[in-house]
Amino acid sequence: MNWYRGIPSVTDVVECGGAFHRITWRRGSLTALDHDVDAEKALASLGGELPDCIQILDAWRAGREDSEAIAALIEDLEIPRRSVLVRNLSNLEQTVSNMLAQVPASHPSVRRMHETIKRAQQHLRLVTLPRGLKQRLEIEMMVRCERNWRTDALPAAARTAAEALMASRANPEVEQCMRTWRRIPSRSIITVETWVIDSGDQPTLIGWFGPHGGFAAASLPISWLRRVSARGLALVDGCFILDIEEGQSVYKRVTAARWEHQRKEIGDKSTPVVGDALLVARKSGASLRWLDA
Repeated sequence: MNWYRGIPSVTDVVECGGAFHRITWRRGSLTALDHDVDAEKALASLGGELPDCIQILDAWRAGREDSEAIAALIEDLEIPRRSVLVRNLSNLEQTVSNMLAQVPASHPSVRRMHETIKRAQQHLRLVTLPRGLKQRLEIEMMVRCERNWRTDALPAAARTAAEALMASRANPEVEQCMRTWRRIPSRSIITVETWVIDSGDQPTLIGWFGPHGGFAAASLPISWLRRVSARGLALVDGCFILDIEEGQSVYKRVTAARWEHQRKEIGDKSTPVVGDALLVARKSGASLRWLDA
C-alpha cells in the first residue's frame, strides 16, 4: 500500500515574481501548476533566474533528505515575515558574491560559502511554506525517518528532530482528549510527553488527571504522523488514536485510548484505558466501536 494513501491533497498559493501562483501536493508529488518546469529550467541554464515556485520544488526535493530541515520545520513563522526573510537572504547572497568576486572561483572557500547560502535559502523556503504544504513535507520527511529508524543510516540530528516533531503534533491531541473526557478548566495544567517507538512495537498511554490538572505520557510508533495524524484521525469520538492498521477497508482496527473515572481506587482522578476498537470511516466522518465494550 502506498504510504500517501488516504492523505488529502493540498493546494496552496505562494508569491512568485510579484504574482501569486498555485502549488499542489497530491499522492506524494509536488507540482507547480502555473509553470512549465522543464522550460523554466532550460531558460535558467541560459542565464535566466528560476521563478520562486521552481525554487520551492528544488528546495522540497533537497529538504526531504536533509535532517536539519526537519528541525527547521518545527519553527512556524508568521505569514508577513515570509517574503521579507526570503528577500533578505537573497540580498545577503548577492552581497557575499560581490565580496568573493575578488577570490578565484575555484577556491574551496568560495564553493563552501555558496553551498552554505544555497542550503540556508532552501531551509528558509521550506520554513516559510504555507501551513498545508509544510504539513505534507513533514510527512514525507517522517517517511524517510521511518524507513531508517532501526538503522544507523538515520543521523542522530534527524532522529532528535523527528522526535520533537512527533511531540509537537501528538501532545496537543492527547491534551485535547483529556480535556474532552473530564471538561478540565482551561486554567488547569496538563503536562504531556510523547516518546517515539518503532512501528512494530506496542503503543501505550499512561497518566492520570483530576479537577486541577494531570499528566500523560504516550509511546507512539514513528508511523503515527503518517498513518493517523495526516489522515485527520488523531481524535475520533473524543478518543485518542495511538495506531491504525493499514488497508482500504471501511472498517479499520485501531489502538485507541479513552479516560475513565477511578474515584474509588485512586481518588477523584481519571486514568487512560487503552484497547482495540474498530474505526468506521464514512463520508460523514469517522466513529469508533470498542471491541472490549
